[in-house]
Amino acid sequence: MHTEKGAVEFHRALNLKNNMSNPENQKCEDERILEDKKRIEEDKERIVREAEKLARDEERLKEDERNRDHEKKKFFFKLDGAEYESLVSSINGADVRAKLPPEKAGYAIYLEGHHNEPDKQITDTEAFSLEKHILCFYSVPPATFGLV
Repeated sequence: MHTEKGAVEFHRALNLKNNMSNPENQKCEDERILEDKKRIEEDKERIVREAEKLARDEERLKEDERNRDHEKKKFFFKLDGAEYESLVSSINGADVRAKLPPEKAGYAIYLEGHHNEPDKQITDTEAFSLEKHILCFYSVPPATFGLV
């Protein structure tokens, strides 16, 4: 690829060599210079288009990497022994309750204590992080004290 200034200088040197006294040679030389300038402009436009395409491709690659990272990261919790997957690292009691079958809709839900912690009844608004370990929940039917 020539620069515009380099192309002009090249043609001037060539013209001196080819004896510029001939008007026909001058006309051909002028046409070649115009063609070279046109090719230079086309090359500049092509470079701009290719740079824009490269920038779009790089952005697409970054987006693909972010999506792959997001797809790789999955979180899990258990309810009544069944394991459930979550794409987010934090859930609340309502998310856990949504996994209960309809016949257990009124059951209380407990979070199993980790290590020496006691089990704890949860509310629908409590939030839980799934990042450290798999949380285990279990459901308990409502108490019926005094009824036989």
